[in-house]
Amino acid sequence: MGSLALTAVLPIVPGTVDDAREIGALSVLPRATAMRIAPREPDGALVYVEETPIWAGWQPRMVEEGSKDRPRRWWRFEVQVSTKPAAAVRPGHQLVVALHPYSHDWVQHAPFKRALREARPDLRQHRFTSLEEVIRWIETQTYDFWETGNYLTAGISEPDLPFKSIEDIRNMHGKATWVFGLCDDFAACVKALLATEKANELVHKTENGTLRFWPPVVSWPPPAHLDPGLYDELRKEAWSLMWASSRQALAGPHEKSETWLGQQVANNVDRIYRNHLWRLYNQLRDRR
Repeated sequence: MGSLALTAVLPIVPGTVDDAREIGALSVLPRATAMRIAPREPDGALVYVEETPIWAGWQPRMVEEGSKDRPRRWWRFEVQVSTKPAAAVRPGHQLVVALHPYSHDWVQHAPFKRALREARPDLRQHRFTSLEEVIRWIETQTYDFWETGNYLTAGISEPDLPFKSIEDIRNMHGKATWVFGLCDDFAACVKALLATEKANELVHKTENGTLRFWPPVVSWPPPAHLDPGLYDELRKEAWSLMWASSRQALAGPHEKSETWLGQQVANNVDRIYRNHLWRLYNQLRDRR
C-alpha cells in the first residue's frame, strides 16, 4: 500500500530542531511504496501502473554558512528510491505526497535528484540573509545536497503542514496517513486530469444539480432541490474542488492500492471529488 501512518514518519514536531545531529547518525527512513502513474497506450489516459518501493521520513538538516556563527537547522521531509536495478524512476520525475483524510487539503510535490558525487559545497563562503534563502539555494540545485549513495532523493523543506503542535499530532494518531505517488511531470498531469471528459462531466453535473455525491445510505432528493440557496454556494466551489481532487489523486489511492493497478487516475479523482462535495455540503449546512 502506498501510504504510511502520520506518526510513523514524525519522530518529533517539524520545525523544532533543537539538538545537533551528525549526518552519519541520521535514522533509517521507514519503508513504504509509492504508486507510479504513467500514460496508457494508445489513448494517453493516466493510469496507476505499479507500486514502487520507497523510504520516507523527516530528517533534521543543518548547514554552516558565512552570515551566522551558528549552523542553520530545519526539518526536511525526504523520500528516496533506489537506482538499482534499472528503476522506473529517473532524475526529474516527481514525488507527490498527500495527507489523508483529504479534508486537510495538503499536497506537495518535488523532483527526484541524483546523489552528490563530488565534494559538498562549502556554504561558509556564502552569505545568506535568512534560512528561507538557504533552503531555496539548496532546493534549486540539480543534485541532492546530502545524499551520496545509490538513491534518488526528493526533498521538501519545512512544508506548511496543517498541524502545528504535538497535541495536533496526538489527535490525528491512527487517523491520518501520508499517501505517495510518482509521475513524470506533476503540473502536466494535473492539467491532463482537469481536461478529461470525466472531470468536465462531474463539474457540469454539479453545476446543474444532478450529480449524486451523498452516500448511498442517505435516501433523500438531490441537495439542489432540498436547499437551492445552500446549493448555490456549493456550486461555486466545483472547479476548485476538482483542482484539489486532481492533485490529491496523483498521490495514488489511500487504501486498497492493489485494486487500483491498471485503473485510470480519473476514477480516483471522481471518488475524491464526490467526498469533497459531501464534506463541504455538510459544513455549509452546519453553519446555517
